[in-house]
Amino acid sequence: MLSCVGPTAPSDGRVCTAQVVPGIVVEIRAKASAQPLAYWAQGVVREGAYSDSLEPYGFLNLDPQSMVSRQAAYERAGIYSVEVTASGFQTVKFEGVTVLSGPCHVQTANLTALLEPAP
Repeated sequence: MLSCVGPTAPSDGRVCTAQVVPGIVVEIRAKASAQPLAYWAQGVVREGAYSDSLEPYGFLNLDPQSMVSRQAAYERAGIYSVEVTASGFQTVKFEGVTVLSGPCHVQTANLTALLEPAP
């Protein structure tokens, strides 16, 4: 672990890690079967003029197709809209997703997108 230094270091003597924490993590699954769909999905988070793509995050095993979640907004507090898309499925949107600042890192907002087949 590294000790935080500089203007953003906690004043209570806390020790912070050098880890970069995502502000948003979205678990992406098929609604009917709970099958992981994150490998085939894309997404974006937005706050005003800021936008960031959802990138790979959690996996069940070493197989890339076992991806269950995606992440974005690294160490960035704010209030976001989140959109998740996958071919053959309806788009899922979240509004007002709040990411709070913590003493060392942001407090990750965890979401679950349950995708339904497109009509």
